[in-house]
Amino acid sequence: EIYTLSLHDALPIWSCDLFKAQADAIRKIASEESCVIVGRCGFHIFENHPNCLKIFIHSTEDCRKRRIAEKYGLDLRDAAAMVVDNDYSRELYTKTFTGKDWTDARNYDISIDVRKFGINGAVDFLMKCIEWSEKRKVESEEWKIREIICVYTDFLVILHANSTSRSPAKSIFLTKFRR
Repeated sequence: EIYTLSLHDALPIWSCDLFKAQADAIRKIASEESCVIVGRCGFHIFENHPNCLKIFIHSTEDCRKRRIAEKYGLDLRDAAAMVVDNDYSRELYTKTFTGKDWTDARNYDISIDVRKFGINGAVDFLMKCIEWSEKRKVESEEWKIREIICVYTDFLVILHANSTSRSPAKSIFLTKFRR
């Protein structure tokens, strides 16, 4: 299912209550299923979430206006105005509700300039990053299991994923070893 929220849908209501309601809705969706959040200050909403990969995809203004002109059948002047308007809206929205700069790479785990890879290359690169991130989580969990078993020599420690959720939530069960 696809959920969309538009900045223009939110205008003229500029309130922290609206942002909090959107953030709560986004968190609820993310707690129930895997999802991709585009914009909406997702980098801020999930800044401390352990199972989140925050990606900033960018390009030059010239590259972006040419792509928008081609995609929407606009002349370059109208496409350039759209880029400037969208950037300003994103900047204002992000500053208003987070106090942060939406273009600051420190807000993200990965920042990628699509000019370097092309769209398909960027998608392939990001999919590899996601696969690698998932693999690292599994390896990290395996390491934690080994570490916990070593620390708790009198207990068997079993970590398992919650089968009713796609979240990374783990449950820990301690069972007394019989020697």
